[in-house]
Amino acid sequence: MTAMSTPNRVDSTPVVLGIALIIICFSPTRADATPQWVPIAGETPVFVQAEVPDPNGTCQTGCAAGKACVAGACMSCGGFGEPCCAGTCLAGSTCLGGCCGQHSFYDDFSQGPDTGKWVILDGEPDTPNYWRASNTTVGSGMLKLTAKVDSSGPYGYTSGSIATHQWFGYGRYRITAQVTAQPGLVPAFWFSGLNCSEIDVFEAGGLCAYSPAKVLFGHYPQTQPSSPGDACSPARQIDYEHTASASYALGFRVYELDWSQDRILISIDGVPMYLATSAIPTPPMQLLLNLNVEAGCKGWPFNQVIPGVTQFPSTFFIDKVEGWTPEPTCPVISSTGAWSSASDPSRSEPLSCVGDAGCIPPPSQTASPLEGAAARDM
Repeated sequence: MTAMSTPNRVDSTPVVLGIALIIICFSPTRADATPQWVPIAGETPVFVQAEVPDPNGTCQTGCAAGKACVAGACMSCGGFGEPCCAGTCLAGSTCLGGCCGQHSFYDDFSQGPDTGKWVILDGEPDTPNYWRASNTTVGSGMLKLTAKVDSSGPYGYTSGSIATHQWFGYGRYRITAQVTAQPGLVPAFWFSGLNCSEIDVFEAGGLCAYSPAKVLFGHYPQTQPSSPGDACSPARQIDYEHTASASYALGFRVYELDWSQDRILISIDGVPMYLATSAIPTPPMQLLLNLNVEAGCKGWPFNQVIPGVTQFPSTFFIDKVEGWTPEPTCPVISSTGAWSSASDPSRSEPLSCVGDAGCIPPPSQTASPLEGAAARDM
């Protein structure tokens, strides 16, 4: 897969969708290094495949009327009005929100784990940190973060986590990924910054109750801990939990953050989901991907590993990670349809779960938060 390639999207007609579901259910990994797309009903991608991509990956043969070259393929605009590029982008650039933007970060994992770009988290046995480097692997052109039953980890589990060496500023950031769907396992794509700031592009699985159709979006405004030795728990989070019509684990999706000085817009397959225009964290921020294991009452008490029900090993697949520094005049995805405090005043406060979680820690154990920045991703 080249830096300018675009995965083929499955058409949303019922017949083809049904075939795609069967393919994915019986083949969770890519046989041909191309993700199988299964759009959820009512969530229309901004760009839809219009014709066969140019074999050279540069649209050198041109595109038909009404179509434009987008990341090497001739595409037409989808349902949310994002303008297409007027022509072919120059080398090193790609169509970003209707103009040609420059990649600031790219990894399609075709060359294996790139330790020049990534820090692979690795914790010592018998500590509160359950990250293990052996749980972070690359195969078939994908990053694989795998949760396992492992006696060396807290509560008997270990998992994988990866973070960029690079810190990022305002721009657009996107991963193409397939989440796992198991109780107590929470795939996450997020950014961690200074003074306890954070942007959660998504955390899958549900905060107040487990569901494979749930995703959480949100951000922490910048704040100072109450004392230098404290973690970032005093930070006030602004967030929103969305429930779709189908499981997000059915196929590869595009999860995207559009981050500027005056707003955060998070979308899935180009569909706006979460909009914030206040308390926006400022750069720099570090990009992280991890598969959290919620057990022993750590983290989310309403979504915990269920022994005998949660399946191990379980893997969070990431096909591609991209970042762009847009041109100053570059348009952005329309925020139409995205949740915001203005569109739903009842949800203007941070999300909280009502009632008793009924979560009882294992005997002689207490919940242990993760060390460092990962402690805030709960």
